[in-house]
Amino acid sequence: MIDAESGPVPSSRFPSRSDPSTEWDGSVSPARPALPHAPAQRRWSAPRRDGEVVADPPLADTPRLIQHEHAVRAQRDEAVRVAGWPLNELRRQARREVAMCARAFAQRHQLSPSGLGALEDGTIPLIVTGHQPEWIHPGVWFKMIAAHALARRVGGAALNVVVDQDLVKRLTIKVPDGRSPDWSPCTLAFDRGAGEAIHEEWVVHDWDLFRSLAARTREILGSLVADPIMEPYLTEALRVEGRVTLGERHTVARARLERAWGWGVDEVAISAIARTESFRSLLLDLVCQAERFRVLHNAALRDHRHRHKIRSRHHPFADLAQSSEGWIETPFWVWSASRPRRRPLLVRRRGDRVELATPESLFEGEGRPGPDRFADLPVSPTASASARETLAQLEQAGIKIRPRAFTTTLFLRWFLADWFLHGIGGAHYDQLGDRIASHWFQAPPPTFGVLSLTQHLKPGQPDPDAIRRQRDWINQRLRDLTHHPERLVGTQDICEPARAQRFDQLIAQKRQWIEAPTATRAQRAERCRALRGIRSELAALLADQRQMWVAQRAEVESQLASLLRRTDREYAIVLHSASQTRALFQRILVESGLD
Repeated sequence: MIDAESGPVPSSRFPSRSDPSTEWDGSVSPARPALPHAPAQRRWSAPRRDGEVVADPPLADTPRLIQHEHAVRAQRDEAVRVAGWPLNELRRQARREVAMCARAFAQRHQLSPSGLGALEDGTIPLIVTGHQPEWIHPGVWFKMIAAHALARRVGGAALNVVVDQDLVKRLTIKVPDGRSPDWSPCTLAFDRGAGEAIHEEWVVHDWDLFRSLAARTREILGSLVADPIMEPYLTEALRVEGRVTLGERHTVARARLERAWGWGVDEVAISAIARTESFRSLLLDLVCQAERFRVLHNAALRDHRHRHKIRSRHHPFADLAQSSEGWIETPFWVWSASRPRRRPLLVRRRGDRVELATPESLFEGEGRPGPDRFADLPVSPTASASARETLAQLEQAGIKIRPRAFTTTLFLRWFLADWFLHGIGGAHYDQLGDRIASHWFQAPPPTFGVLSLTQHLKPGQPDPDAIRRQRDWINQRLRDLTHHPERLVGTQDICEPARAQRFDQLIAQKRQWIEAPTATRAQRAERCRALRGIRSELAALLADQRQMWVAQRAEVESQLASLLRRTDREYAIVLHSASQTRALFQRILVESGLD
């Protein structure tokens, strides 16, 4: 039996079929109706104030809604079929398989139990959240803490999904300089390497940089934070044994600290989920109906862009393409262990088989113009087991097929979770994803929650909005100085008598020209030239006043920039005070009735 973290997941028996005639033959589903009317787009904004939480629904109401979702889910999904299998059976299969993956991860890294219900127990609710394995900010970590608290409240289980198929965004961390009064930002490297690295493949390259990060961070922070989380966090990351990825070190370090604080959820990576039979059912469903899915996907995107007046064809995500040779882009990535660079998975139907390809070769030193075909899948009657076996063999050969963002949340919410906790960005994107998925499965989408928190690095900072209002007030004065100087300046404000007299004359001329007749084009042109000349001369007369307001604006903007650095919610959680962070999380849970 192969370890879930090093090879294909140990497969439990695939769901039994009550009727052998339901064996899926890879044929497309019946034609689906036109896209339904899209509901109004909901918007959430990140909290700004220290300790402020955005929770939709409110955390206090969420346990009741989780229990309701868990109770109605089986009935709602009863008629949904994926690759010929009932979704309810696939959900049970997914929970068993993911539980095996999470258990293997915990045993490998000697993580203590979460103290919650068993993941494989389908009779209890499962709360799921997820994020990339990187230097997360406090709002992301609080989602994981809240998942634990919600699961404990409803007698359920909680799971964090490590999105390790995403790219490593940067190999530096931003640290404010506590030795300077305005917290000038410093950038500290924690590793070296090339771009476009994938979390699943990235291991630490420069151990000296990585080991010294805590000491360098402490030096830059100075006395700004008394007990930064960085030191215990990095200690735990360095304790992880073996040649593991940097993302795995992040996950283990965070999980150990959570458990030390009395919280903790089960952990599983997308790289492990992608090797399960339940995930491969979704993969086959979309790959073998790629053209139908592409049409639906792109139609929903076009409608979304039209309604929201979005011109970019890459926002909120790109269309799925189709080539003149019949190759269709799918919502999956593919790469090989020998050439770990993500490329879109392309498919083409050929009779009772589906060809798989990438835009270029998966292997170094190979390649030719056009898509490079690396495998094909049988989709004839009774061939679904063979197709899954082919996918398993590809994985064993080092060819990795992974979900994109849309298919990641599609699997997690439809196949696994009873309640999914999104951050603000993910929630905005997933509203469009809901429209696509609910039309594809012909069923209402599962409900999700939105949760985020803001924690300032140092409490007690002034409100940036007050300084923003002061800046806006000055900007309005500068606009008035250009277009309506008489509102701000009087003769008494101009020191030189001759200049003051000329100011009064120009204002009087301006009023006369504003009231002048404009019946003809010539009259309108003459008035325009006259007003432009008056405005130019007034600007010269009021240059000192303008210079004064510009200097005040520069001072206010400098204050605002400094304050925004002090109240930046994106500072990594490891820079924050351990005692203050733990106390803040605890307080919010208590106030929400979750602790």
